[in-house]
Amino acid sequence: MAGRKAGFPENSTGLADRKARLTTRKPELSGNSTGAAGSKGGSATNKVGLADPKAGMSTRKPELSENKHGLADRKRCTLVHSLFIAH
Repeated sequence: MAGRKAGFPENSTGLADRKARLTTRKPELSGNSTGAAGSKGGSATNKVGLADPKAGMSTRKPELSENKHGLADRKRCTLVHSLFIAH
């Protein structure tokens, strides 16, 4: 039982160490964003990379609308063909 009791504090300190590591990672990230220009460049390229798919999505939306217009044009064509057939 004593070994188990000793194990629990070790686990709790292990969790504390993990929390400490997380807290130490946060200053590292803030230090990279503030101090290191290389990390700024890396984050900027990542932001641009994220912006590119967004730009792709924004360009895809007009493409989808164009496809919708294409469907409308097809419907118009069928109407025109039906008018010619009716004549």
